[in-house]
Amino acid sequence: MKTKKHMKKEAPHELPSLPQKPAVSGIHLVVYSNCVPEKEFVLANGKHLKNLFELSESLAEIEDHIFSHHVSKERNDFANWVAGVFGEKQLAESFKKSLSRERHEISLLKHLLGKLLNEKKD
Repeated sequence: MKTKKHMKKEAPHELPSLPQKPAVSGIHLVVYSNCVPEKEFVLANGKHLKNLFELSESLAEIEDHIFSHHVSKERNDFANWVAGVFGEKQLAESFKKSLSRERHEISLLKHLLGKLLNEKKD
């Protein structure tokens, strides 16, 4: 058995360099484009959202009372944000049709997948 003193140090594994440009630039722009700081969405728990990817993550993580604060029969803050800040009117309409967090998640993922598939066709 080798002791630490006698063990040969292995060179750290190097990761391959990432491409400078995303493979699918259109979906990258839709999903990861940050809005200007003054248009960030601030959840009732104080967390700031800057893009649709962060919205997707938050929909999966936030507590029910936080979701209900933003989505009710009277209002849908997520629909207003995606339409007003990102111009995603179709997604906003889909959000307005449901009070369910799961439907919001599904609508967002379908919307982003649709963007990806349309981008791949071009």
